[in-house]
Amino acid sequence: TPLPILSEALSLDKAIFATPALSDDQRPKIIERYPTMGNVQYQPPNAIPDAAHRMKPPQTKQDMALKRLQYLISGIFCPLNIFGHEISLDNENANIQRYLTILADCHTLLLNLSSQVNNMRNTMAFQTINPTFKSTAAPTKSSMMPLADFQAAL
Repeated sequence: TPLPILSEALSLDKAIFATPALSDDQRPKIIERYPTMGNVQYQPPNAIPDAAHRMKPPQTKQDMALKRLQYLISGIFCPLNIFGHEISLDNENANIQRYLTILADCHTLLLNLSSQVNNMRNTMAFQTINPTFKSTAAPTKSSMMPLADFQAAL
């Protein structure tokens, strides 16, 4: 059983999937408390232009919903990255390596979630043009996958 201070600080009494969403004002207020890391791309990638132009309205809505989910996920990285930075500055703490390992595991799980959402968007783009195409290429920062790979699927 967690200590009361932990339960209160992390709102452990709230249901993970049934807690009301933050308002449009609350989320930015939380994120703006933390500076962004200079080398981290927080904006979700755009849809592949060739696919975006061919998507039917339901596909476009689904892609925008998944992109919105990517945007929401990216906000988690701001406080998480600053927390890691703060922990790494505490040289006197004997548990620093253990804390950084836990934080790295959280970071890895969030990166996996973000990647899975990106794969869903890629799959939808593939199915718009060629339902049998699959790419193993790493995504670029400006779109969900390299344009050359996508065009090869056509």
